[in-house]
Amino acid sequence: MSKRQKLIAALRAEKVSSIAFIFIIAIALMFLTLTWVAALADSPDGVTTDSGARTAIIAICSTFIISLMFGRAEIWGPSCLKFVPIIGTGGFLLAAAALFASEKLDWAFALYGGFQVLRAEMLFSDMSWVLNWFECDFCERWDPHYGPTIAWLEPLSLGTIGNSFLLAASIALIVLGIGALLYLAKLSSPLGKWLIAVASISPAWLLLVDRANSDLIVFLCAVAGLWVVNRFPNLLTWALFASALWFVGTIKFYPFAIGITLLFALRIRHGWTIIAGFVVATALYMILAWESYLDSSRWTVRPDLFLGDFPYYSRTFIEDRITGGDPSTLVSLGVFVGLSLLLAAGAVIGFGVKTPQWNQHRQSLIGSLALAGGIAFSGKVLWAGFGFMYTGVFLLMIIPVLSVMADSRNRRNGIMLGMALFGVFALFAAYSTTLATMSGIIFSGFGLGFGLKALMCHITDQESQPDISARHQS
Repeated sequence: MSKRQKLIAALRAEKVSSIAFIFIIAIALMFLTLTWVAALADSPDGVTTDSGARTAIIAICSTFIISLMFGRAEIWGPSCLKFVPIIGTGGFLLAAAALFASEKLDWAFALYGGFQVLRAEMLFSDMSWVLNWFECDFCERWDPHYGPTIAWLEPLSLGTIGNSFLLAASIALIVLGIGALLYLAKLSSPLGKWLIAVASISPAWLLLVDRANSDLIVFLCAVAGLWVVNRFPNLLTWALFASALWFVGTIKFYPFAIGITLLFALRIRHGWTIIAGFVVATALYMILAWESYLDSSRWTVRPDLFLGDFPYYSRTFIEDRITGGDPSTLVSLGVFVGLSLLLAAGAVIGFGVKTPQWNQHRQSLIGSLALAGGIAFSGKVLWAGFGFMYTGVFLLMIIPVLSVMADSRNRRNGIMLGMALFGVFALFAAYSTTLATMSGIIFSGFGLGFGLKALMCHITDQESQPDISARHQS
């Protein structure tokens, strides 16, 4: 392809991305307006609703305006940004621990409220919950959103696992989690470094580390595993990564979807055996644990989850607010289709991102991370229908895709800033479920699109096409 043909292709890709971005804004506003109007029908005074649609409309309009106003952006990422995840996460946890230890619960809850983190009676409560099951030999039923493997592991522990491991296990996971954030920041442009620094004090991240939830293990498995297989691409490392994904999938189901990243193994000799083995092992497990999977699926639509003090992402919440609590197949289908359109439009923008300054190794690494983050989030929120706020941690894996071109003004920069804002809304809009869900779906679609493009280039051994920066340098 000649230089002129590449430039024309890049200009065409920018135009398609612009149309997709406008489509996102239009569909989102139409969708939110319908949600708001439908919720007004059940409003006690005909004015106020708890749908969150009005707040979301304002945020979406602001995103469009900002993307138009700030097409020229020179973003500086100071070196001190790398300390923010350490100081922010560590400071929050130490302050919470000190307040709990001194029994100043009112102050502790004020701290949690200030950061919009769902409060608990103690640190690392989710990890404690799981360890308690082992300690009492599973004397009570585990949560249905955990697969039966967590109970199958109990005999292998020989009765040694219990709450005595709580502090060490939680601190180890959190330290590794902060390390993963620093690694993602290292891969990111200055825009991404700022976003990860801010995300480290977001409700999504702080809720995850405060609870030491098992989603942190899945996040670490994906980030560390993809780093290893990209750094040492051979059959052994891919087999270990596939085994780790399968294991965490047997505990929480949705990590099975991250197995799509195993398609990157097709470039190595006999890589297809990794994919085939994973598919067969997953299929056999799902046959054995089908009832448990159905229990987990039913759990995500429980009406008692739709409470004002629960921060979460939820397709089923939006359906509930539109119908006023009366199930409707037509509304459920409409909400699913609407969110799917937003996901697809975000994917078009992600697919159109050009990274001429990246070699193929870097493109494959960042693409596989984005693909894993996008599929994990959309799988839980769009397909399963529900995910607590810490599900947003998987969106952090998409942030390295974001970049703006310095000393230039074009639609691409505005779109990148717009996508970054959707990421911020998804991570911070803890108690505006409608806004957080829609923003997260759009941003996850962005990651899916770029990840799929990186996968195609990886398999066909192609570099990303040059960007339109050539237009501004000529």
